[in-house]
Amino acid sequence: IRRVAKDMGLVGEEMDAATEKLLEELFAISFEPLTHQGPYDYGTSDMSLRLRDKGVTLRTGGFVHTPPPVSVFFHRKFGGIHLLATKLKAQVDWQPIMTPYLEN
Repeated sequence: IRRVAKDMGLVGEEMDAATEKLLEELFAISFEPLTHQGPYDYGTSDMSLRLRDKGVTLRTGGFVHTPPPVSVFFHRKFGGIHLLATKLKAQVDWQPIMTPYLEN
């Protein structure tokens, strides 16, 4: 996770272990729908609340980093999909959708 986050410009070069742990937890939560076995139920998920709480903890802990525009764009699109799916109370099985794009 650290390498991908760094490659995308989501984190800088140096960070303390506590911040790195929080970021890993935040990324794990955000990818929960993609790693979930079977349909992910956005209507009953509390993922947004957990992401908000981790983000607040990061910010109040002094984490400040502005990622490059392409990463911000990706983040907004990913977040928008989540918000729409939550509003629609969608149940989405991401594994068959994503697997063809993740295979080597």
